Amino acid sequence: MNRLTSEQRAKVISCLIEGCSIRSTVRVTGVAKKTVIRLVVEVGAFCADYQDRVFRNLNCQRMQVDECWSFVYAKEKNVTADRTLRTTPAMAAGIADKLGEVADLVAAWEAEEQQQKAA
Repeated sequence: MNRLTSEQRAKVISCLIEGCSIRSTVRVTGVAKKTVIRLVVEVGAFCADYQDRVFRNLNCQRMQVDECWSFVYAKEKNVTADRTLRTTPAMAAGIADKLGEVADLVAAWEAEEQQQKAA
């Protein structure tokens, strides 16, 4: 059975995160449509499991809601200096030291797959 490399997985996930459709992701990456759909299901399940395990008892003082962001900050005059900073609430709280990247997600996903195979 053929498997996508970490780089291929990251490229597919990046395209989808950026808002590309499944068909355009297929064209850009050269990965089969069925494989892209399977990858969406697998990474979605991994992310849901990860969030269920890790996001517990959070003491949130600020929350970013991306869907509201596009409406509230739709006009340039509403963009604050905070928007231009490359930081997240987790970084401001000292929980994270860098912005998360798709490669980090793929690495964590593959590590979990290896643990499941070993068990």
